[in-house]
Amino acid sequence: MAFDPDTVGTGPARRVHDFPAGCDRLVASSVGIVHTWVRGEAIWADGAAVPGVASGRLLRGGA
Repeated sequence: MAFDPDTVGTGPARRVHDFPAGCDRLVASSVGIVHTWVRGEAIWADGAAVPGVASGRLLRGGA
């Protein structure tokens, strides 16, 4: 992960309603993160998601 240590942190918290039955949760975006790699593949570059990249896999039930 490449970041700017002078600006890394969290943005303001906001409530999103994206759980089943309309349940909500609080999320906060990161700031100061410039690049992120997963398994050697760039997924975040120049402060934005890389289009069409879906590295990794979903884990369910602790597997």
